[in-house]
Amino acid sequence: MPSALSFPGVYIEEVPSGVHTITGVATSIAAFIGYTAKGRDNIARRVLGFPDFERNFGGLAANSELSYAVSQFFDNGGGEAYVVRIPGKGAKPAEIKMLTGSGGTDALRVTALSTGSWASGMLVDVDLDGILPADDKTFNLTVTDPASGQSESFEGVTSDKAKGNFAGAVVNDEDNGSKLVTVDVLDNTKRPAPTGTIGAAIAVDADGKPTGIDAGKNMRVKVSIDRPGGIVVDRVVPVFNKGEVAPDSIAALCRQVERRVNAALAGMRA
Repeated sequence: MPSALSFPGVYIEEVPSGVHTITGVATSIAAFIGYTAKGRDNIARRVLGFPDFERNFGGLAANSELSYAVSQFFDNGGGEAYVVRIPGKGAKPAEIKMLTGSGGTDALRVTALSTGSWASGMLVDVDLDGILPADDKTFNLTVTDPASGQSESFEGVTSDKAKGNFAGAVVNDEDNGSKLVTVDVLDNTKRPAPTGTIGAAIAVDADGKPTGIDAGKNMRVKVSIDRPGGIVVDRVVPVFNKGEVAPDSIAALCRQVERRVNAALAGMRA
């Protein structure tokens, strides 16, 4: 009742109620479930536009009806959707094992975060730039997806699981780790060998000349970079010229290609 009644009449007093107004919810959010070219399996992901779908699920694919449905949804004014990727039957994630050295043990297994052939073209690199010579467990790991241009670098990670920068914890961190791969450290006592330092010998003929590389011909690769303003710069880089001594192993060839290409890229960016 009202606290003060000064004269006869009708008085109304509002009291709290346990019944709350039903709040309206959005009805324009779509959900898509099916096969996509890439993306995390069986996990719903919020998508706010088709470019967002392309980054996370690979864009249009001839064998993905879902991808065309998502494209049409956004083309017709859709603003928000959730997509769940269902992998193909029998699909497996791509993986690679990296050795501790020539004839060594398996040091690191790198596995794509989702199944399918999309990851077969990914590049995994290990280098020791900035690592102290006495530290035989620490390394830098770089993962690159050439198809999307996405690249991730994890510097100064270690195979020692007792350390805070343990590769398994850093790369596999759900929030700040890799969005492309997971890693399993298979040898806690050694790191993986740097990329391009392990390789089998190139076959030679009776005269001892490499049969896989013709030293009588030039060997060149084309290097391209994108510059501001949409300008693409190309350069043909000689790996070795006619008459030069050809590398005698796959590892030596890889190192020579890497040196020549890096030198060319440095000059093109200058």
